[in-house]
Order: sequence, then C-alpha cells, then structure tokens
Amino acid sequence: MLEELLFSPMVMPMETARIFLALLGMAIGTYFDLFNNKNVPEKFLYAFLAVAFLFNIVFFDYNVFVYAVVLAFVFFAIGFAMYKFGQIGGADVFIIASIILLLPIHPSYLNVPFNYPLIFSVLIYGGAIFAFYSIFYFAKILSNKKTKSRPKYLYLSLFLVYGLFAYLFFNAPFFSMAYFAIASILLLSSIIFLVYRDAIMEATMDQVFVKDLEPEDVLVKERMDVHMKRMGMGNVLSHKDIEALKRSGTKHVWVYANLPPFLPFLFIGLILALVLGNQLFLAF
Repeated sequence: MLEELLFSPMVMPMETARIFLALLGMAIGTYFDLFNNKNVPEKFLYAFLAVAFLFNIVFFDYNVFVYAVVLAFVFFAIGFAMYKFGQIGGADVFIIASIILLLPIHPSYLNVPFNYPLIFSVLIYGGAIFAFYSIFYFAKILSNKKTKSRPKYLYLSLFLVYGLFAYLFFNAPFFSMAYFAIASILLLSSIIFLVYRDAIMEATMDQVFVKDLEPEDVLVKERMDVHMKRMGMGNVLSHKDIEALKRSGTKHVWVYANLPPFLPFLFIGLILALVLGNQLFLAF
C-alpha cells in the first residue's frame, strides 16, 4: 500500500485550484501573523482546514485522498505535541495540515521522480531561510539586552563535525550546491544557537501583566511560581489559563516575547517549493 502511494502515478485533481487555495490561505495566515500580533483567528484556521478537507471530498481521488489525510494526520499529531511544549504556534499546526490536504505531493509540472510530499520541500526551504534570518534577528536582540548567561563555547567544537560534513559532501558523487547551501545554513545556525542558547532565552523573556496576556503566549516555566505550578499551567497559554490567572489574583507572569513569526517563512517556503521543488532531486 505504502509503496503504491509513493511510486504509482498520482496526479492531484484540480491542481491549479489547489495551488491557488494553498497560496491564498498562506497569504491570509501570514498577514495575521505579521500585522495582528501573531494572533491568527481560530475561525480562519478551522475554515481553512475544512475547505482543504472538503476539496478532497468534492474532487475525490482515492489515492490522493488517502495520501493527503494520512500525511496531514501524522503532521498534525506531531505538530500538536510540539505546540503543547511551546516549540511552534498552534496556527502553524493548522496551516501545515491544511497545506498538506490541498497539496500532498509536488505539482505535476515539476516532474518530481516519485510522490514526495510537498510539505518536506516547504519546510526545507522555509526552515533554511528562517534559520538564516534568526542568526541576525537574535544577534540584534542580544546586542540590545544585557544578559547574565555566558556563551557555551564548547559547542564551537561542532564546527569540526561541519568540516567533516563539508569534506564528505564535496567528495560525494551526488554533490549539489543546493543541498550543501541548505544543509550549511541549518547546521551553522544550529551551532550558533547552541552556543548562545541560554543568552537568547534570557533575552527573549519578558515580564507582562496578566491583563495583557494573549492566547498562544509561551510561559517561562523556570520562572513560574509554586501557585502557578499547582494550577497545572502548561507551556502555552489558552483562554482558559488566562482567565484562571486573572481569578487567582496573579498580577504578572514571565513569557517568551519578541520571538520571530514563522508563517512568513513558511509562505516563502511554499512559493519556493512550488517553483523550485524539483531542484532538490537533480542528483537523482
């Protein structure tokens, strides 16, 4: 079954309409992420997910439907777990699942050799650009805020691992500058983040009044008082959590603020995947 879904000829019905809806939904989500304090309305998220699912019902193709639904479910489950731990926003989870339902594989005009999920290309391109941007974004925050945390220079030894990776890559028969550039950005940004992780986390912490909290704000668990821990607060605040804090008389809490939005980079990743998705397969 899995082999058939991956390697059998598969063409998404109403492909152009799917691309249009995916780009439109991503554009709307990105607008709210940028200009609405990173607060994407729940009604829009539910509507986008419903439209994406119903599109597969109206223009039904068994293989495409099964592939899309299973893949979307897996990503939604993983994303929801990451959301609960404060690693990504709830809106990101819904947007990614909706994109998968609309565009489970690469469009036919890209001539990708097998039914490789489009979302992988989206995350590779978007993640690389986000990682590159984050280097400068967090450098600016660190330059404007004084922190007590010291860099962990031991992680600089990972540059030796990167050097080995570069050597092996340049001597590999499937060498490609596209692979090397993306992998380099991801690896180098990860090393820099590990070195300055504690300082970055400290610099992005902010003490805010409970009345100013928004759903999706991420609590700093290390600075939660005993009372809040007894209330069973999770990493990510919900409407219910905020109301409970207000009733408890808590005046202020520590949250991670000034974190960069991710949806704009996911949007760029989608555009690049739709235009250059086949570039990741040139070596094959």
